[in-house]
Amino acid sequence: MSFEQKMWYLQILLKPLMSGPKSRGEIEKVFIRESGSRHRFDSLMAYAIKKGYIVKLGPLGSRAPYKLTDRVQVNSSGNLSIKI
Repeated sequence: MSFEQKMWYLQILLKPLMSGPKSRGEIEKVFIRESGSRHRFDSLMAYAIKKGYIVKLGPLGSRAPYKLTDRVQVNSSGNLSIKI
């Protein structure tokens, strides 16, 4: 997957979190509806956590929601800006 493709899919993954914390299941529903791939969701979710774009609001293994970190900003036109 090219860098541009990864960033495009990452925006799909992060979009549901623009309105506030969401569970993994809620994020997954939106992502799969728009991209159609469970494997891609799992790998991008791990990538987003590793790079610090999202953080879980509870301990590992819990069903706690995820939220955007300060590395991801929502600009005035409603688009995401990701600090690489």
